[in-house]
Amino acid sequence: MKTKLLSLILLVPILLSGCDLFDEGDVEKTYDDVDQIALFPLEDNNNLGINVTSTTIQVQLITADGLAKSDVSVAFSAAGTATAGTDYSFGTASPITIAAGSATADIVINFVVSSVAGVTTTGIDVDADSARTAGTYAGLTATGGSGTGATFDVTIDAGGQASIAIATAGTGYTSSDSFTVAAASIGATGPDLTFDVSDLTGSFAGGEVQIDLSLDASNSVKVAGNLGASTVYMAK
Repeated sequence: MKTKLLSLILLVPILLSGCDLFDEGDVEKTYDDVDQIALFPLEDNNNLGINVTSTTIQVQLITADGLAKSDVSVAFSAAGTATAGTDYSFGTASPITIAAGSATADIVINFVVSSVAGVTTTGIDVDADSARTAGTYAGLTATGGSGTGATFDVTIDAGGQASIAIATAGTGYTSSDSFTVAAASIGATGPDLTFDVSDLTGSFAGGEVQIDLSLDASNSVKVAGNLGASTVYMAK
């Protein structure tokens, strides 16, 4: 019996030293590991356009108390196929601070969404007009718009109906931009052809690029451990 009792006593520390965040049988589910920081979500997918121009990744402090006792400074960096300044910019500078009394802070990523991806026309401008000459007028530069470089292909059918396609997307445009192609450019005496931006895309022109975020806890004041990596996918 003494041998069996000794074996049981030696097993107890092994059972209590498991790697779970919570001890087995801990009904209160209190976190008792080292303080850590992490990014959430770990994967973020964005279909860019007028309605999606930014995203937010959260930096989380994981502690037994749940809140930072003092300010926690955490540096972050980015790699990946997306190019800073061309495809995106940070709305939050590194290092980010999780304020005392809080458990989270936000990293804001602003996407560069300024190339024309779609246009919409008002009915009166595209309706059949016998004063127009049928044909395709390629690479037309329209007046208006806040950016540069956008050109359009305009096709006039036999009835004088106009349709518009984007030839060159350009850069620097906004969702409120409006364009006008002069009547003379499409073989007509009037009216001019006016259309608006209906959608935008990024500088990568319809492909997919990614931002790989990582955290560096070396300059944080209370954090003993670091687990942080997040990928932001951008696609049009």
